[in-house]
Order: sequence, then structure tokens, then C-alpha cells
Amino acid sequence: MSDMLSHWAIFEDCRKIAALDEKFDAGLTEVIEKQLEYARLGTVSRGGNRWMQPIMARAKAVWDQPEAHPEQDRKLAYALGGLPHQAIDSVIKPYRGEVVERNEQLPEPLENAHRWLYGYHDAFLFGRVFNGGKTPDKQFNEFLLARNDHPLGQSIEDYARSMVLRALQGIHTLAPNIEDMDGWLDRVVGVIQPVTVDIQRLIEGHVSPDPAKAEQFRIEEEFYREADPAIQLAERVRAGETPTQDEIEAAIDVDENISIYGRSLAVGIHYMREGARFWRGETDTIDTPNYDTSEFWTRQAELGRVRKQDVTAGGAARK
Repeated sequence: MSDMLSHWAIFEDCRKIAALDEKFDAGLTEVIEKQLEYARLGTVSRGGNRWMQPIMARAKAVWDQPEAHPEQDRKLAYALGGLPHQAIDSVIKPYRGEVVERNEQLPEPLENAHRWLYGYHDAFLFGRVFNGGKTPDKQFNEFLLARNDHPLGQSIEDYARSMVLRALQGIHTLAPNIEDMDGWLDRVVGVIQPVTVDIQRLIEGHVSPDPAKAEQFRIEEEFYREADPAIQLAERVRAGETPTQDEIEAAIDVDENISIYGRSLAVGIHYMREGARFWRGETDTIDTPNYDTSEFWTRQAELGRVRKQDVTAGGAARK
């Protein structure tokens, strides 16, 4: 499954708000802007609670050494991109599970139902946050979710997929842990994902959304609610406005944001502030709890529907 566009949309809004937030850090904003592609990569990399703090700590320890740059800049940007990822997962993943649970008529198994939901969320944000690929920064273009019915276009996509497979083929042979073969295989199967996403799901959601799915997913009622203060703040910043610090504080009150995107933005800004606090030495630990605190995902792990290493009973108990 993929919700790359959802992650990137929230990251884009968070970084732009953080750049105006006095409680973030101007130096960290500069790193993100200079190494933006690395920050975006961090936003679509899982497991941030295991690697964000060590990366930031190493960068901080050598930051005054000229020879440490630009290598440490890239690594730090990657870690900073992971901060909103943690917020996104902590809010979106439990919600998406609940949507699938409450709509028994959604396609089964669970994985397939999630793919449709992710696809429709991504397609909606492609239109709303990235203006259908017509944003000035050209991060995407309008052909990203366009229909591709022409044989030549399909051949180009097939060629690109083959190149991905050839790259994977040339990387390395897997080295199983013979002493723990079952455990090793479980972990490998849990990590491996399809190298391609079913783009047709995103195209349907963008070009010709199914009314039945749109009604089930309640995107503008639950996922992206215009009235949420964090969403209003993000839309103002996208339009080039500069909100005051008081307006930022009011907008990122998590309890005042009802929709999933609004709450993700609010939590994302708080998590970015947490990273800045660690960078300034105000805390020894980056406190960014992830979705393993959700009871829903603990149940799904017990049923064997998601990776047990991602969802722990200890994590659920912390909620």
C-alpha cells in the first residue's frame, strides 16, 4: 500500500508552517530547505523513532566541524523529515483501520480495502494541496495521475518498472539467518512491499471517483475538513500569508482539529518542535509516539493482519 502523497502533503504544510513558527528553529528550517529531497525521503521512511534521535545526535555533535558538511546536513534533513511522518502515522493509521472496520462492504481482505482508502486520500490531496500537479515548485506535474491509455505511454511505464526490478536484482543476494530462519523470514516478508503501487486506484480517485467509495470514505467530512484551524492555517500559508505566532498557537491545538488531516498537521508541528527542543539541548529524548499506541492495531497484529514488530503490546499499554 502507499500513501506517499498524503505523507508529502502533510510534510509540505508542516515545513512551511514550521518556518514561521518561533518555537521551531531557523537553522533547522535552513537545513530542510537546502536538503529538501532528503527531508522528503525521511517523510516516507518508517521506523523514525529508532533512527531520528541517533541521526540528530550525531549531527549535533559534529555540527561545528566544517568537514562534517554537507554530509551531516543531508542526514539531519532526513531525520527532520521523519518528525512529521511520526505524527502522520500516529493519527492516520488508526483512523484508516477504523474506516475499514466499520464498512463491512469494503473490498477484502484488509490490505485491499486499505489500498483503496489510501488511493482516494492521495488523489484528494493531489488535487487540494498540490493543485492537481500545477503548483509553482513543479514538485509534481498534472500527468502524475492522468489516465495512461496510449500503448506508448504504457510501454514507458513497463520499462520504468523493469528498471526498478533490475536495480533490485543488482543490489545484493539475501543472506538468511540460518539460526533463526523462521524469524528472519517473517521479518523479510513483513518488510518487502510491491515495487509498484496500483496507480489505477489513484487515477480513479482523481479523475473519476466512485460515488459509493467517496460516500464510504467521507473524505471532506472526516479526512480533510475545511473548518479545522490547522487546515485553515496551512491554506493561508500556501497562499503566501504570514500568520502571527498567536494564530499558529491557536491553530495547532490538537483538540480543536476534528479531521484527520487537521490533527496530523497539529501533531506534526508539535513533533517538529520536539525535534527542535532536542537540537537546542532542552530535552534528552525526542518524544514522538507512533501508531503502536493504538489498540486497533494491536488487535490487527493479534489477527496476523499487520506486522507484529510494528505493533507491540507495550506500545498499546502506553496509550
